[in-house]
Amino acid sequence: MSPLNSKWFSLLLIVLVGCLVFYLLGLNVRRAEFQQAVSDVEQKIQEAERGKTYLEKFIAYFKSSRFLEKQARIKLNYKSPDEEVVFVFRDSNKTKTNSGSWLLEAPNYKRWWYYILGY
Repeated sequence: MSPLNSKWFSLLLIVLVGCLVFYLLGLNVRRAEFQQAVSDVEQKIQEAERGKTYLEKFIAYFKSSRFLEKQARIKLNYKSPDEEVVFVFRDSNKTKTNSGSWLLEAPNYKRWWYYILGY
């Protein structure tokens, strides 16, 4: 009787093939997890690059003369030589008028119409 025709050899061969299949399935699962990790890292890299370009634009804006002029206007009350300054004062003697009095004298259908429109 040859060892290749033995029942024990066939059983050992089936067990080895089964182990090999389970090992390959485990490798496939690990490969899928690895691909997911790689795609997550690539996404983080893209987000970091977008953040980097945003910060580079932000730094360029801070270095620009437009930003310096805006800050000088806000914080130092700077004006350009070709500009004129205008002061607007509120009239404290002005009495308040009732702007809704015309609505009280309007017919009812107009009141409802203005009510629906939000006046």
